[in-house]
Amino acid sequence: MAYKDHQAAALALQIYERFGYKIHIACQGSAIEESFVAGFVGVEAGKDKNGIVEDATRFERHVFEKLRALRDGLRASYQGIRREQIADASDDALRALATSYGLTQIMGWHVVNNLKCSVADLRDMEKHLHYTVRLLKLVGGAYPARRDYASVLRIWNTGSANGKTYHADYVENALKAVAHAHDFSFA
Repeated sequence: MAYKDHQAAALALQIYERFGYKIHIACQGSAIEESFVAGFVGVEAGKDKNGIVEDATRFERHVFEKLRALRDGLRASYQGIRREQIADASDDALRALATSYGLTQIMGWHVVNNLKCSVADLRDMEKHLHYTVRLLKLVGGAYPARRDYASVLRIWNTGSANGKTYHADYVENALKAVAHAHDFSFA
């Protein structure tokens, strides 16, 4: 469902008040704007009746099945991960790699090749947004520097700058929150 303007404004304010300084620190020295990270959190973070849930997780069974098939020698690779990298992984370890974490729902499998950290690092709120910015730069390619955040959002959600997002309003909602986050000074 598309955010109404007042909903996007309230969400941007909550993100700024609760996470603004952490977003500021994570974005320092990067081409990723703080307001974009705030809007990104607005569409990726879990929410409950009290607002954003910073330690939300989401297990993705289809990812687990692909990782298990890789570990068991039934496929050659998955998202750049090779069998030898997870050959001795338990089902519990594969579940951790098939779960997304935190304010930006980073998939656990990114720790293997892309982020070179641990799942515990993704869950650590003092580190999570730092890894978010690193991964946005990695998956976004040249788009963040051009401020083409619609393409970055589609890549994150679908793997393609032209991909069709799971939720039709995903990009629009994020950009509405970004627009309202521009009103704040994150420093």
